[in-house]
Amino acid sequence: MRFDHLELIRFGKFTDQRLDLPAAPQDFHLVVGPNEAGKSTLRRAVAELLFGMPLRSDMDFLHPLAELRLGAQITSEAGTLAVQRARGRKPLRRAADDTPLPDDALRPHLGAATELLYRRMFCLDLNGLIEGGRSILDAADDVGQLLFQSAAGLGGLGTLRDALAAEADALYAPRKSGSRAFYAALDLHDGARQSLRAATVNTRAWSAAAAEVTRLEAELAQAGTHWQQLSAQRVTLERVRRVAPRLAQWQAAVDARAALQAAPELRTLPADAAHRLDEAERALAHQRAAHTLHERAVAEGRVRLEGLNPEAAVLAQATAIETLAGQLPTALRQQRELERCADELQSLLQALQSGAQALGWPGDEARLRAVLPAAAQLKALEQLQRQAATLRQSRHTAQMVLQRTQQQCERLDEAVRPATTQSLPAADLAAALQDAQSLRSGVLRRRQQSAALAQAGLRLQAAWVALGPAAPVGPHGAAVMAEIGAASETGLTGDTRDIRDTCNTTEARDAAALDRLAALTPPSDEHLNALKAERAERLAARHSAEREADEAAERARRAALALAQSSAGSAVITATDVRAARGQRDGLWAGLRDGARPLAEVAVPLEQAIGRADELADRQQAQATEAAQLQSLRDAAAREQAQAESAHARHTAAQQA
Repeated sequence: MRFDHLELIRFGKFTDQRLDLPAAPQDFHLVVGPNEAGKSTLRRAVAELLFGMPLRSDMDFLHPLAELRLGAQITSEAGTLAVQRARGRKPLRRAADDTPLPDDALRPHLGAATELLYRRMFCLDLNGLIEGGRSILDAADDVGQLLFQSAAGLGGLGTLRDALAAEADALYAPRKSGSRAFYAALDLHDGARQSLRAATVNTRAWSAAAAEVTRLEAELAQAGTHWQQLSAQRVTLERVRRVAPRLAQWQAAVDARAALQAAPELRTLPADAAHRLDEAERALAHQRAAHTLHERAVAEGRVRLEGLNPEAAVLAQATAIETLAGQLPTALRQQRELERCADELQSLLQALQSGAQALGWPGDEARLRAVLPAAAQLKALEQLQRQAATLRQSRHTAQMVLQRTQQQCERLDEAVRPATTQSLPAADLAAALQDAQSLRSGVLRRRQQSAALAQAGLRLQAAWVALGPAAPVGPHGAAVMAEIGAASETGLTGDTRDIRDTCNTTEARDAAALDRLAALTPPSDEHLNALKAERAERLAARHSAEREADEAAERARRAALALAQSSAGSAVITATDVRAARGQRDGLWAGLRDGARPLAEVAVPLEQAIGRADELADRQQAQATEAAQLQSLRDAAAREQAQAESAHARHTAAQQA
């Protein structure tokens, strides 16, 4: 048996101390320490852990006797055991969960070892060694001597004993003799005792001092008791100090509640208390009536149940009946949901008829469903309307820019109109050229915007035509188409006229400018350097505009490619296709219902027709999103194309500059 570790939980001066004894090839542990370090306490702890604690112990000077506890982990051939020993009826306890162990739990690990054997063989101190040697030396028979000689390796024990006896006789004998050392020492002892008696305090003084010490100890004990009482009182008062405010609040709340309960007429009720009370009373009366009706229905059901004669066939379908009964609440909820949906559908139809009447469409539901445009067409029409509004705004802005440009041209014409022979300054010539270039750019932009407006008008007109001959345009649609058409024609005509007038004005201005240029004096070097710097800046601007134009053209190409791919992969499902599939399905069902065609002949075609009709309806609903995505791609392609044309125009203007 060996100790893996020893725990001095509460024993002597130790508290929660653990001594680990790890296993090693040379499994021997030597505990070393100064005096009063606790080596003897550790030796005693091992003995008391293995064989029990005495009823009275002097190891309770730090911890109370009832709280002393030791622990250890023991390993032997019987296994490993983590045990603790405490005081009480069940001293041995398991270290893991403090559950009691039997009193002989250590017996498999101790084997045949007893407490006496352990203390003599493994728990010896100085006094134990002296007592053991005396018990062996005092053995009166030869067996004890032989045991001592064999154990100590001494051959002349008897001779040595006789010599020691003679020496002892010379030291002491029962009869007093002055030649023996004991009596000589006794005389010296008596003299020392007389000297001590002379120097010793008398009994009265010692008694008085002892009484005084006793009195002081009593006063100290009384003062300690008083201190403990005061400490307990201080703890109580401290607790009262902490709890008193909250207790006062609680008492105030209790008093307030008691006052409110005692005087209910003083409580302030809400303004709608009477109304809420009436509603509650009506609801209670309604519930009571409903409860009475339910009780009556239960009584009637019991009477009918008692009069029922159950049949075996009905009882055999008990599971199906219970299943249907469980589905009854769901069916009732679905019926109410269908009624609500029917009401909602009726309100939506009324709103649709009102809207159709405002647009000049037929008010009959069947005819309205026949001429109602698809979701994709409605979304495309909405996109075209937004584009038309954007183009009208752009056209208005372009007209304002063109008007300002024409005013600038008129001012320039008035400035150069006087036929004088004086030289035109270079700064005036540069300003005139810059104005001319800006005028040309404005004309190009206006032409592009007019062309885009015309294309939008054509797309809007095509969308209105796609609504079908039974779908009139209506007053609002006719006004929009008339406005877009007029704006497109006016824009194109005005564009052509502006280009013609601009070209004539530019030719006349160039001829006059050449004449004035021939009469100018050569510029200075500083002016030439400024012109070179300006030319370098314009070259850099041209390169930047060229790069932007190439990037815009690439983006436009990619957008057009995405639009082409999406358009090639989409197949539009119309309402006519869905109605045709549903008509085929309804025809097959009508033949089966009327008995005109047998079930074996109609089953497979009817199933295929139902699947086809549902698939076309789902695809038509799904194509609303696809159509919106396709329209988004078209808008993106148009936007990228417009940006590419604008970037090309800026590049052209930079090249001309």
